[in-house]
Amino acid sequence: MMKMIKLPMVASLVILLSASLLSACGGSESHSNGKSSGGPVSEKYQGIWLSPAYGIGLKVNAGAAELFHYTTLFCLLEESDSISDEEIEASYRLNQGVLELLEGGRLEQRFYPALGLPEACIGGYTPQLGDADYRADPTRDFEVFSELMASYSVSPEAQRLNWSSIEQQAREELAEDMNEWDLLELFYQMIKPLKDIHTSIQTSEAFARVENKPTTVSLYLQEFIAQQGLNLPLSVDQASMANTYIMRQHERHDATILDYAENAEDVKHAANGLVRWFQVGHLGYLNIAAMTGFSELSDHEANLAVLDAALDAALSDLQDTQGLIIDVRTNGGGQDLFSLAIASRFVASKTVVYRVQAGTKNARDELLDVTIQPRGAVQYLKPISLLVSASTVSAAETFSLVMSELDQVALVGQATQGAFSDILKKTLPNGFQINLSNERYLTLNGEWLEGKGVPVDIEVPVFTQEERDGEFDYAMEAAAALLQ
Repeated sequence: MMKMIKLPMVASLVILLSASLLSACGGSESHSNGKSSGGPVSEKYQGIWLSPAYGIGLKVNAGAAELFHYTTLFCLLEESDSISDEEIEASYRLNQGVLELLEGGRLEQRFYPALGLPEACIGGYTPQLGDADYRADPTRDFEVFSELMASYSVSPEAQRLNWSSIEQQAREELAEDMNEWDLLELFYQMIKPLKDIHTSIQTSEAFARVENKPTTVSLYLQEFIAQQGLNLPLSVDQASMANTYIMRQHERHDATILDYAENAEDVKHAANGLVRWFQVGHLGYLNIAAMTGFSELSDHEANLAVLDAALDAALSDLQDTQGLIIDVRTNGGGQDLFSLAIASRFVASKTVVYRVQAGTKNARDELLDVTIQPRGAVQYLKPISLLVSASTVSAAETFSLVMSELDQVALVGQATQGAFSDILKKTLPNGFQINLSNERYLTLNGEWLEGKGVPVDIEVPVFTQEERDGEFDYAMEAAAALLQ
């Protein structure tokens, strides 16, 4: 077990800690063998299906399927299970010979028919932790990690880095007898220049991730370290004290926001407390705290139904205001389908809002237009100030990107984190969970904001100690002044 927490505070942040303190932006999946109802599977679904931009393949026969990940040198099984037409059609649709993975009704990924397995898979799967023929091999794990990043990550391109140089430098530090902790540290040094909060490495005991810009957690941590006169790394007790301080500062900021409501009883909550709104004077305030988790149920339709009901209530209450402040400054993301559902409340007709393309220069899917159209019982088409910050991440940035394309919206605060891509999840043979970015989100003008973030129209400080001590909010004040 680790005894220390290592948190270098420069332009980026790495977290290497016990799992209880902080969660990653996105989860991980393991390779397993379960049971399902089984076939027979129709011939139209049988065969080899490949998604080159993601390095993922499906092998389907009459009653079973294998989901695997591949590079030019390695092939790793994620899951093998019996399957049926009904189970395939619950997640996929066959469209002009292409098998399309759907999420909440939206196209998520394409699988194309192939004549055979990728070359790396022909000789069988690479042994993984838990397999009878698995043997620990740091060199092999390094090669798999390096090729996964080289083949599928868009982050080196976004940061204008040469991954081959990074890999070569790390290779000089590689040792055949390297333990897991040292291997993790080596991988961290490799991803550190990418400055991508979506690129991370997780083991059974540790988690490493790099921020592009400081989030509230790192800002408040810096305050704590300065106030206490501490040095890094922190001890376990110091880290516990730091977490308490961080949570207290979040509470203080939240209390400052609520003080803008004329009466505490005017503040309304819905959707697991993730949607909150109130009216102050002639303006409305709407806080969206996350882009997931609106319902206790896990399926998308249930969450969308709860979200729609919450937005109907909020926008009905705020319909007579002259302008609306929407706050996603501490929204750490979730899923784009919810971001788009929320943004759909602020358009009058079907609108193209951005373009997306998966893959790197080695293999790219086609560039797709993403559209939204009016949704729900209530729309709001009056002027809007959208509050954003570097703690606006992932799907919350997708929302911010969409809103920035609307004429009635101005962004206030500071540019978002710059991590738009969905997380592509991979697993190394030794069990390390690897998350990386492999999608390009483009504005309607063709600008790629990965690593930059959505820019603001009015830049003001956010999350300052001065604001918490004085019980005011620069961004709220600026947004209100703009709308009035």
